[in-house]
Amino acid sequence: CDNCAEMAIYACDNIDLTTFAVKAVKLLHSVERRSVSFSQLCQAFKGSNNKVVRQMGFDRSEFFAAGKSLDAKVAERLIQELVLRGFLAEESRENGAGYNSEYIILGRLSRQLLEGSHPPAVIIPFRSKSRAPRGGGAAAGNHPRAIGAGGAAGASAPRAPQGSAAEED
Repeated sequence: CDNCAEMAIYACDNIDLTTFAVKAVKLLHSVERRSVSFSQLCQAFKGSNNKVVRQMGFDRSEFFAAGKSLDAKVAERLIQELVLRGFLAEESRENGAGYNSEYIILGRLSRQLLEGSHPPAVIIPFRSKSRAPRGGGAAAGNHPRAIGAGGAAGASAPRAPQGSAAEED
């Protein structure tokens, strides 16, 4: 697809969001008995202090606002990636009006992040903002939050996660 083709052409930074992934799954686990939508989970993960988040009890979880240092789009992408990888899952339920609503639940692999002392790495590629084609003379891997080659010199990934494994190295 065009997304994959673009990723092959343009420089990408691989951002390690494992620490944030563990906290996002633990946040959902802390209110698991509730019906939580994708949007509600993202809001609670970012620390939104709205009525619905408070009513659901997210604000009482130690993992509330664990992703506040992330850009909102990065936080959403992380939650989507957790669904795609099976750490979280979507469940469709019929509501009172006869329409289906999608809710986020713990996925088949959630235990790996909830209980593991060495959780599997959750590394997500982001296109560098410079959009410089690979091999365009930029030094590879110079981005301070990048993992491995492919980052363009001076490029920046979507607002860096503070305290991520990539920054701690």
